[in-house]
Amino acid sequence: MLIKFSQRVLLLIVILLTGCQNQPTVSSYPPENFASLTEQDIIEISRQFCADQDSTAFLLAKDSNYQKRLNHLADTLGYQLHGQTLNYRVYLDSNINAWSTASGCIRVTTGMLKAFTDSEIQAVIAHEFGHIELQHKLRSFQHAQRVEMGKDINSIAIYVEEEFAHKLEIEADNYALAYLQKHNLDASGMLTMFDKMPQDNNQVLSTHPTSAERLNNIKNKLKLNQ
Repeated sequence: MLIKFSQRVLLLIVILLTGCQNQPTVSSYPPENFASLTEQDIIEISRQFCADQDSTAFLLAKDSNYQKRLNHLADTLGYQLHGQTLNYRVYLDSNINAWSTASGCIRVTTGMLKAFTDSEIQAVIAHEFGHIELQHKLRSFQHAQRVEMGKDINSIAIYVEEEFAHKLEIEADNYALAYLQKHNLDASGMLTMFDKMPQDNNQVLSTHPTSAERLNNIKNKLKLNQ
């Protein structure tokens, strides 16, 4: 089914994915276009966006082994966050990826489930929790220099100061570590997951600090907690 969005909705769509993706862009929008965004805007549109993504992806059956494994991990992580009920599903996709939306949509690829251990998957999802709980997409728009969008709603980039973008990723890592420890889960995945993460070679659109920076931050946090 083809879903057509108004210009306002198309512009709002950019806030939805907490995972950062490098994609081509063609149209630029000034930050003042998004000054009126609210958290409720993000939540409402993210529900529609997630449904649209699910309709074009290959969702594995709920009784598949991959989905059963993710469900088991979800049981350890919880189903309520920031006022939203979390919904975990698996995409048939060889790429290593996981993403979430403010509405509680958690998606993990088979590629990641194949490559990552349980503790590493828990660490990745807890990191996504950090983006949701700390409202990172709304904050990104509040600090945006410009927003660019391509020919479809998946080709979007938010341009912020590199230092600010890196700060958000470190915040999400810190939140993930604290979350895992609070729930008595194995936090070792926070140390090992970086070796398996795909490296971002696009320096223009990169929003993530290097794996070494993130790993050193987690190591320092663990030392302080000893």
